[in-house]
Amino acid sequence: MKGFGGIVGFQAGVSNANTVTDLSGKSVSGSVSYGSGLAVGLDGSISLTPNSAGHTLGSVNLTVGYGGGGKAVGGTIMNTIVLPFCKSKHESQSFSIVVGSSFDR
Repeated sequence: MKGFGGIVGFQAGVSNANTVTDLSGKSVSGSVSYGSGLAVGLDGSISLTPNSAGHTLGSVNLTVGYGGGGKAVGGTIMNTIVLPFCKSKHESQSFSIVVGSSFDR
């Protein structure tokens, strides 16, 4: 593999995670992108670690914008740790740091 590419633009996504703490654990993700000038990218992720309710989590993101580098395909195995640093009575108002490590293939 060699080269570099990226897309700057608008992104829309969906996920079945209810809180930021649902993001912790192992996951597998994949990404495809195409375009030099007008570009589009699609990313998907699925958890390998069920959340506290025992559900498998997933997400899909679509990015449309300006890109460089042509076409690309990638995959990642990731382990994510969520570190809360500001608690509130409502978790939706709390702040957390999400730390991830990945192994790319």
